[in-house]
Amino acid sequence: MERELFFDHALLPSGWAHDVRIGIAGGMIGSVAEKATRAGAERIAGIAVPGLPNVHCHGFQRAMAGLTERRGGADSFWTWRLCIADCASRLVRRKLFG
Repeated sequence: MERELFFDHALLPSGWAHDVRIGIAGGMIGSVAEKATRAGAERIAGIAVPGLPNVHCHGFQRAMAGLTERRGGADSFWTWRLCIADCASRLVRRKLFG
């Protein structure tokens, strides 16, 4: 192992665990041990949670380009929000989105 990390608490597939030692090899997790000792491992303050990807998208903005923020109109956040909802609904019906 290149690095050994020790966490007081970590979220594992089985739930929250205490005294967790994580071995890192080649930039990837090589081992995870619950109720482990800290001996020789680098203690990391805080908790360990699995990576949480950001998978949201702004692709809908291309579909609604030019449909909001009209000059001199009575646009507001709510008219913009209704436009987004309408575009998303049309994209879902056409199976182009999600």
